[in-house]
Amino acid sequence: MTLSALKYGNTHPDLIRSSFLLFILYIISDTVGICFDTVSYFNDRHFFLITINMINIIVAIIMIVLFLSGKINIQVATLIFAYLFAANLIATDIYNFLTSIPDWQTILFRNAYVYTITVVVVGFICATKHIVILNVAYLTMLITIFKFSEKNYFTDNVFIIMLLVFGFTIAVVFYKNQLTKNLQQKLALQQEISIRDKEILQKEAQQMKDKTDNLQNLIQQKNRELASNALLIAQHNERNIALLKKIRMLYDLKTDEQKKELQEIESLLSPVMYTKFWERFQKHFEDVHQDFYKKLTLNFPDLSPAEQKLAAFIRLGLTSKEIASLTLNTKESIDVGRSRLRKKLLLDRSQNIEFFLSNL
Repeated sequence: MTLSALKYGNTHPDLIRSSFLLFILYIISDTVGICFDTVSYFNDRHFFLITINMINIIVAIIMIVLFLSGKINIQVATLIFAYLFAANLIATDIYNFLTSIPDWQTILFRNAYVYTITVVVVGFICATKHIVILNVAYLTMLITIFKFSEKNYFTDNVFIIMLLVFGFTIAVVFYKNQLTKNLQQKLALQQEISIRDKEILQKEAQQMKDKTDNLQNLIQQKNRELASNALLIAQHNERNIALLKKIRMLYDLKTDEQKKELQEIESLLSPVMYTKFWERFQKHFEDVHQDFYKKLTLNFPDLSPAEQKLAAFIRLGLTSKEIASLTLNTKESIDVGRSRLRKKLLLDRSQNIEFFLSNL
Protein backbone atom coordinates (compact mmCIF):
# COMPACT_ATOMS: atom_id res chain seq x y z
CA MET A 1 0.00 0.00 0.00
CA THR A 2 1.28 3.45 -0.90
CA LEU A 3 0.13 6.93 0.10
CA SER A 4 -0.87 7.71 -3.48
CA ALA A 5 -3.29 4.75 -3.53
CA LEU A 6 -5.42 6.23 -0.73
CA LYS A 7 -8.15 8.87 -1.04
CA TYR A 8 -7.56 12.40 0.24
CA GLY A 9 -10.58 14.38 -1.00
CA ASN A 10 -9.59 17.93 -1.89
CA THR A 11 -6.45 17.86 0.28
CA HIS A 12 -3.63 19.85 -1.31
CA PRO A 13 -1.00 17.53 -2.85
CA ASP A 14 1.74 19.13 -0.74
CA LEU A 15 -0.20 18.32 2.46
CA ILE A 16 -0.99 14.67 1.73
CA ARG A 17 1.93 13.20 3.66
CA SER A 18 1.51 15.44 6.71
CA SER A 19 -2.28 14.92 6.72
CA PHE A 20 -1.83 11.15 6.63
CA LEU A 21 0.64 11.14 9.54
CA LEU A 22 -1.49 13.57 11.58
CA PHE A 23 -4.65 11.48 10.99
CA ILE A 24 -2.99 8.20 12.06
CA LEU A 25 -1.30 9.70 15.13
CA TYR A 26 -4.48 11.50 16.16
CA ILE A 27 -6.75 8.45 16.02
CA ILE A 28 -4.20 6.10 17.60
CA SER A 29 -3.30 8.45 20.48
CA ASP A 30 -6.94 9.29 21.24
CA THR A 31 -7.96 5.64 21.06
CA VAL A 32 -5.18 4.67 23.47
CA GLY A 33 -6.29 7.45 25.83
CA ILE A 34 -9.90 6.28 25.63
CA CYS A 35 -8.82 2.73 26.45
CA PHE A 36 -7.02 3.87 29.61
CA ASP A 37 -10.04 5.96 30.65
CA THR A 38 -12.34 3.00 30.04
CA VAL A 39 -10.31 0.80 32.38
CA SER A 40 -10.60 3.39 35.15
CA TYR A 41 -14.33 3.77 34.49
CA PHE A 42 -14.81 0.02 34.97
CA ASN A 43 -13.34 0.27 38.44
CA ASP A 44 -15.71 3.13 39.35
CA ARG A 45 -18.70 1.56 37.54
CA HIS A 46 -19.38 4.55 35.27
CA PHE A 47 -21.27 2.54 32.63
CA PHE A 48 -22.41 5.60 30.65
CA LEU A 49 -18.81 6.68 30.06
CA ILE A 50 -17.79 3.10 29.33
CA THR A 51 -20.50 2.87 26.64
CA ILE A 52 -19.56 6.07 24.78
CA ASN A 53 -15.86 5.17 25.01
CA MET A 54 -16.49 1.74 23.52
CA ILE A 55 -18.44 3.37 20.69
CA ASN A 56 -15.47 5.69 20.10
CA ILE A 57 -13.02 2.79 19.99
CA ILE A 58 -15.17 0.86 17.49
CA VAL A 59 -15.61 3.93 15.28
CA ALA A 60 -11.86 4.62 15.38
CA ILE A 61 -11.09 1.10 14.16
CA ILE A 62 -13.76 1.33 11.44
CA MET A 63 -12.46 4.71 10.21
CA ILE A 64 -8.88 3.46 9.96
CA VAL A 65 -9.96 0.29 8.10
CA LEU A 66 -12.24 2.18 5.69
CA PHE A 67 -9.59 4.81 4.97
CA LEU A 68 -6.72 2.35 4.47
CA SER A 69 -8.94 0.19 2.22
CA GLY A 70 -9.81 3.21 0.07
CA LYS A 71 -13.54 3.19 0.88
CA ILE A 72 -13.60 6.77 2.23
CA ASN A 73 -11.23 9.70 2.01
CA ILE A 74 -9.17 11.08 4.87
CA GLN A 75 -11.37 14.14 5.39
CA VAL A 76 -14.56 12.13 5.86
CA ALA A 77 -12.81 9.70 8.22
CA THR A 78 -11.37 12.58 10.26
CA LEU A 79 -14.71 14.39 10.55
CA ILE A 80 -16.65 11.29 11.61
CA PHE A 81 -14.16 10.39 14.31
CA ALA A 82 -13.51 13.99 15.42
CA TYR A 83 -17.19 14.89 15.83
CA LEU A 84 -17.88 11.67 17.73
CA PHE A 85 -14.82 12.17 19.92
CA ALA A 86 -15.75 15.82 20.56
CA ALA A 87 -19.23 14.70 21.58
CA ASN A 88 -17.60 12.13 23.85
CA LEU A 89 -15.50 14.80 25.58
CA ILE A 90 -18.44 17.18 26.01
CA ALA A 91 -20.68 14.38 27.33
CA THR A 92 -17.91 13.26 29.70
CA ASP A 93 -17.44 16.79 31.10
CA ILE A 94 -21.18 17.25 31.62
CA TYR A 95 -21.49 13.79 33.22
CA ASN A 96 -18.54 14.48 35.53
CA PHE A 97 -20.04 17.83 36.54
CA LEU A 98 -23.50 16.42 37.19
CA THR A 99 -22.24 13.42 39.20
CA SER A 100 -19.58 15.50 40.97
CA ILE A 101 -16.81 13.03 40.22
CA PRO A 102 -13.74 13.84 42.34
CA ASP A 103 -11.28 16.16 40.57
CA TRP A 104 -13.79 16.79 37.79
CA GLN A 105 -12.29 20.26 37.33
CA THR A 106 -8.87 18.74 36.62
CA ILE A 107 -10.42 16.30 34.15
CA LEU A 108 -12.13 19.27 32.49
CA PHE A 109 -8.76 20.95 31.92
CA ARG A 110 -7.33 17.73 30.53
CA ASN A 111 -10.29 17.28 28.20
CA ALA A 112 -9.98 20.90 27.10
CA TYR A 113 -6.41 20.18 26.02
CA VAL A 114 -7.48 17.05 24.14
CA TYR A 115 -10.39 18.96 22.58
CA THR A 116 -7.90 21.57 21.39
CA ILE A 117 -5.91 18.87 19.63
CA THR A 118 -9.10 17.72 17.93
CA VAL A 119 -9.77 21.27 16.71
CA VAL A 120 -6.20 21.55 15.39
CA VAL A 121 -6.43 18.23 13.50
CA VAL A 122 -9.83 19.06 11.99
CA GLY A 123 -8.63 22.53 11.04
CA PHE A 124 -5.54 21.18 9.31
CA ILE A 125 -7.12 18.26 7.43
CA CYS A 126 -10.66 19.56 6.84
CA ALA A 127 -12.38 22.89 6.16
CA THR A 128 -12.27 25.83 8.59
CA LYS A 129 -16.05 25.84 9.03
CA HIS A 130 -15.82 22.66 11.11
CA ILE A 131 -13.62 24.52 13.61
CA VAL A 132 -16.45 26.99 14.13
CA ILE A 133 -18.96 24.17 14.73
CA LEU A 134 -16.69 22.45 17.24
CA ASN A 135 -16.02 25.69 19.09
CA VAL A 136 -19.71 26.61 19.29
CA ALA A 137 -20.48 23.17 20.74
CA TYR A 138 -17.70 23.46 23.31
CA LEU A 139 -18.61 27.02 24.22
CA THR A 140 -22.23 25.94 24.78
CA MET A 141 -21.02 23.23 27.16
CA LEU A 142 -18.81 25.67 29.10
CA ILE A 143 -21.59 28.22 29.46
CA THR A 144 -23.98 25.52 30.64
CA ILE A 145 -21.59 24.29 33.33
CA PHE A 146 -20.63 27.83 34.32
CA LYS A 147 -24.28 28.80 34.77
CA PHE A 148 -25.16 25.90 37.03
CA SER A 149 -21.93 25.69 39.00
CA GLU A 150 -21.19 27.49 42.20
CA LYS A 151 -18.27 29.85 42.47
CA ASN A 152 -15.31 27.54 42.85
CA TYR A 153 -12.09 26.44 41.21
CA PHE A 154 -13.81 25.94 37.86
CA THR A 155 -15.57 29.29 37.69
CA ASP A 156 -12.40 31.11 38.69
CA ASN A 157 -10.48 29.48 35.82
CA VAL A 158 -13.17 29.16 33.15
CA PHE A 159 -11.54 31.91 31.08
CA ILE A 160 -8.26 30.03 31.13
CA ILE A 161 -10.05 27.03 29.61
CA MET A 162 -11.70 29.21 26.99
CA LEU A 163 -8.37 30.84 26.19
CA LEU A 164 -6.77 27.42 25.83
CA VAL A 165 -9.34 26.17 23.33
CA PHE A 166 -10.09 29.33 21.40
CA GLY A 167 -6.47 30.52 21.42
CA PHE A 168 -5.35 27.37 19.64
CA THR A 169 -8.36 27.68 17.36
CA ILE A 170 -7.32 31.15 16.24
CA ALA A 171 -3.75 29.93 15.80
CA VAL A 172 -4.71 26.96 13.63
CA VAL A 173 -7.07 29.08 11.53
CA PHE A 174 -4.32 31.64 10.95
CA TYR A 175 -1.77 28.93 10.22
CA LYS A 176 -4.06 27.07 7.83
CA ASN A 177 -4.98 30.26 5.95
CA GLN A 178 -1.33 31.30 5.70
CA LEU A 179 -0.31 27.82 4.59
CA THR A 180 -3.09 27.75 1.98
CA LYS A 181 -2.02 31.16 0.71
CA ASN A 182 1.60 30.06 0.43
CA LEU A 183 0.59 26.88 -1.40
CA GLN A 184 -1.60 28.85 -3.80
CA GLN A 185 1.30 31.22 -4.49
CA LYS A 186 3.56 28.23 -5.03
CA LEU A 187 1.02 26.65 -7.40
CA ALA A 188 0.63 29.94 -9.30
CA LEU A 189 4.41 30.21 -9.60
CA GLN A 190 4.65 26.62 -10.83
CA GLN A 191 1.92 27.26 -13.38
CA GLU A 192 3.68 30.41 -14.54
CA ILE A 193 6.96 28.52 -14.87
CA SER A 194 5.12 25.71 -16.69
CA ILE A 195 3.58 28.21 -19.11
CA ARG A 196 6.97 29.82 -19.74
CA ASP A 197 8.61 26.42 -20.22
CA LYS A 198 5.82 25.47 -22.63
CA GLU A 199 6.32 28.71 -24.57
CA ILE A 200 10.07 28.11 -24.70
CA LEU A 201 9.54 24.54 -25.91
CA GLN A 202 7.08 25.75 -28.54
CA LYS A 203 9.56 28.36 -29.74
CA GLU A 204 12.35 25.78 -29.84
CA ALA A 205 10.07 23.36 -31.68
CA GLN A 206 9.13 26.06 -34.18
CA GLN A 207 12.78 27.01 -34.66
CA MET A 208 13.65 23.36 -35.16
CA LYS A 209 10.78 23.00 -37.63
CA ASP A 210 11.91 26.10 -39.53
CA LYS A 211 15.46 24.81 -39.54
CA THR A 212 14.30 21.41 -40.77
CA ASP A 213 12.08 22.99 -43.45
CA ASN A 214 14.97 25.17 -44.61
CA LEU A 215 17.25 22.16 -44.71
CA GLN A 216 14.67 20.15 -46.64
CA ASN A 217 14.21 23.02 -49.09
CA LEU A 218 17.97 23.28 -49.50
CA ILE A 219 18.28 19.54 -50.11
CA GLN A 220 15.44 19.64 -52.63
CA GLN A 221 17.13 22.56 -54.39
CA LYS A 222 20.44 20.70 -54.47
CA ASN A 223 18.68 17.59 -55.76
CA ARG A 224 17.12 19.64 -58.55
CA GLU A 225 20.55 21.05 -59.38
CA LEU A 226 22.05 17.56 -59.42
CA ALA A 227 19.27 16.23 -61.63
CA SER A 228 19.61 19.23 -63.92
CA ASN A 229 23.37 18.75 -64.19
CA ALA A 230 22.88 15.07 -64.83
CA LEU A 231 20.46 15.83 -67.65
CA LEU A 232 22.89 18.36 -69.11
CA ILE A 233 25.64 15.73 -69.01
CA ALA A 234 23.29 13.25 -70.67
CA GLN A 235 22.43 15.77 -73.40
CA HIS A 236 26.13 16.55 -73.82
CA ASN A 237 26.89 12.87 -74.20
CA GLU A 238 24.12 12.37 -76.74
CA ARG A 239 25.41 15.29 -78.79
CA ASN A 240 28.98 13.99 -78.60
CA ILE A 241 27.88 10.52 -79.69
CA ALA A 242 26.00 11.99 -82.63
CA LEU A 243 29.04 14.08 -83.62
CA LEU A 244 31.35 11.09 -83.32
CA LYS A 245 29.16 9.10 -85.70
CA LYS A 246 29.22 11.88 -88.29
CA ILE A 247 32.97 12.34 -87.98
CA ARG A 248 33.60 8.63 -88.47
CA MET A 249 31.45 8.75 -91.61
CA LEU A 250 33.78 11.43 -93.01
CA TYR A 251 36.98 9.41 -92.58
CA ASP A 252 36.69 7.81 -96.02
CA LEU A 253 35.97 11.13 -97.69
CA LYS A 254 38.93 13.21 -96.46
CA THR A 255 42.66 13.35 -96.90
CA ASP A 256 45.11 12.04 -94.34
CA GLU A 257 45.66 15.49 -92.88
CA GLN A 258 41.94 16.01 -92.53
CA LYS A 259 41.62 12.57 -90.92
CA LYS A 260 44.23 13.60 -88.36
CA GLU A 261 42.27 16.71 -87.49
CA LEU A 262 39.10 14.66 -87.26
CA GLN A 263 40.82 12.24 -84.89
CA GLU A 264 41.84 15.11 -82.65
CA ILE A 265 38.25 16.33 -82.59
CA GLU A 266 37.09 12.80 -81.86
CA SER A 267 39.46 12.53 -78.92
CA LEU A 268 37.98 15.69 -77.47
CA LEU A 269 34.54 14.12 -77.71
CA SER A 270 35.59 10.76 -76.27
CA PRO A 271 34.20 9.21 -73.06
CA VAL A 272 37.26 10.57 -71.19
CA MET A 273 35.32 13.84 -70.86
CA TYR A 274 32.42 11.85 -69.40
CA THR A 275 34.71 10.57 -66.65
CA LYS A 276 35.50 14.14 -65.60
CA PHE A 277 31.83 15.07 -65.69
CA TRP A 278 31.01 12.05 -63.52
CA GLU A 279 33.71 12.90 -60.96
CA ARG A 280 32.32 16.42 -60.55
CA PHE A 281 28.78 15.09 -60.36
CA GLN A 282 29.70 12.47 -57.73
CA LYS A 283 31.49 15.06 -55.58
CA HIS A 284 28.47 17.35 -55.74
CA PHE A 285 26.13 14.46 -54.86
CA GLU A 286 28.23 13.46 -51.83
CA ASP A 287 28.21 17.06 -50.58
CA VAL A 288 24.40 17.02 -50.55
CA HIS A 289 23.88 13.41 -49.40
CA GLN A 290 26.91 12.85 -47.21
CA ASP A 291 25.86 9.52 -45.68
CA PHE A 292 24.17 7.97 -48.71
CA TYR A 293 27.11 5.90 -49.99
CA LYS A 294 28.17 5.10 -46.43
CA LYS A 295 24.74 3.71 -45.49
CA LEU A 296 24.40 1.96 -48.83
CA THR A 297 27.76 0.22 -48.38
CA LEU A 298 27.09 -0.61 -44.74
CA ASN A 299 23.66 -2.16 -45.38
CA PHE A 300 24.42 -3.72 -48.76
CA PRO A 301 28.18 -4.46 -49.02
CA ASP A 302 27.74 -6.63 -52.13
CA LEU A 303 26.85 -3.70 -54.41
CA SER A 304 29.34 -2.95 -57.18
CA PRO A 305 30.52 0.63 -57.93
CA ALA A 306 28.29 0.66 -61.03
CA GLU A 307 25.26 -0.37 -58.93
CA GLN A 308 26.08 2.34 -56.39
CA LYS A 309 26.12 4.92 -59.23
CA LEU A 310 22.81 3.59 -60.48
CA ALA A 311 21.36 3.87 -56.95
CA ALA A 312 22.50 7.51 -56.77
CA PHE A 313 20.78 8.34 -60.08
CA ILE A 314 17.57 6.60 -58.98
CA ARG A 315 17.78 8.51 -55.67
CA LEU A 316 17.58 11.74 -57.73
CA GLY A 317 14.44 10.52 -59.52
CA LEU A 318 16.02 10.08 -62.97
CA THR A 319 14.29 7.77 -65.46
CA SER A 320 15.96 4.78 -67.12
CA LYS A 321 16.24 6.72 -70.37
CA GLU A 322 17.93 9.68 -68.66
CA ILE A 323 20.31 7.36 -66.80
CA ALA A 324 21.12 5.56 -70.08
CA SER A 325 22.07 8.84 -71.76
CA LEU A 326 24.08 9.86 -68.74
CA THR A 327 26.05 6.61 -68.51
CA LEU A 328 26.44 5.98 -72.24
CA ASN A 329 24.33 2.82 -72.04
CA THR A 330 21.07 1.64 -73.54
CA LYS A 331 17.75 1.96 -71.78
CA GLU A 332 17.37 -1.81 -71.81
CA SER A 333 20.66 -2.31 -69.98
CA ILE A 334 19.61 0.25 -67.35
CA ASP A 335 16.29 -1.58 -66.85
CA VAL A 336 18.20 -4.82 -66.32
CA GLY A 337 20.51 -3.02 -63.87
CA ARG A 338 17.51 -1.67 -61.94
CA SER A 339 16.05 -5.15 -61.69
CA ARG A 340 19.30 -6.58 -60.34
CA LEU A 341 19.64 -3.69 -57.94
CA ARG A 342 16.12 -4.34 -56.56
CA LYS A 343 17.07 -7.94 -55.86
CA LYS A 344 20.25 -6.96 -54.05
CA LEU A 345 18.28 -4.42 -52.00
CA LEU A 346 15.83 -7.23 -51.09
CA LEU A 347 12.81 -5.24 -52.29
CA ASP A 348 9.38 -6.70 -53.04
CA ARG A 349 7.56 -5.84 -56.24
CA SER A 350 5.20 -3.60 -54.29
CA GLN A 351 8.05 -1.51 -52.87
CA ASN A 352 9.14 1.66 -54.66
CA ILE A 353 12.90 1.66 -55.14
CA GLU A 354 13.14 5.45 -55.35
CA PHE A 355 11.21 5.85 -52.07
CA PHE A 356 13.37 3.19 -50.42
CA LEU A 357 16.64 4.89 -51.45
CA SER A 358 15.31 8.31 -50.43
CA ASN A 359 14.65 7.04 -46.89
CA LEU A 360 17.85 5.08 -46.54
